Amino acid sequence: MATAYLVDQGSVVYKQDDCFRIKRPKKDTIEVPIREVERILVLGNVQISTSAISVCLEEQIPVVFLTQLGDYKGHLWSAEFCDLPVEAAQYGRRNDPGFQLGMARRIVVGKVVNSKQLLLRLNRKRQVKGLRARIKR
Repeated sequence: MATAYLVDQGSVVYKQDDCFRIKRPKKDTIEVPIREVERILVLGNVQISTSAISVCLEEQIPVVFLTQLGDYKGHLWSAEFCDLPVEAAQYGRRNDPGFQLGMARRIVVGKVVNSKQLLLRLNRKRQVKGLRARIKR
């Protein structure tokens, strides 16, 4: 299961058969099977059709609306969607400096590890001398 991040401004999301279709301006339309979507994050000016909203409610797929910069605006989910204890815990820790620092550190470590893996993967073809040693250091 995955989170769908809708970031292309002016996009339109609608349901067709068993898929969400994301029509993006001046780009190819993306098709995502509904069964693979765990949640949807909508950033900025993205439209969601009534049929897509309906399937989200039926399948208990939460939709979170954010500004283009990622500030929270609101959410949509079914009354049966029950993740309230997790949400309450997250909300309660939003102003905890220790938690914020720990989370920031984990994000940075994840970014560094992913960057290292990307460099190693790209180097398989390029074979830059000494890159492995530099990465290890």
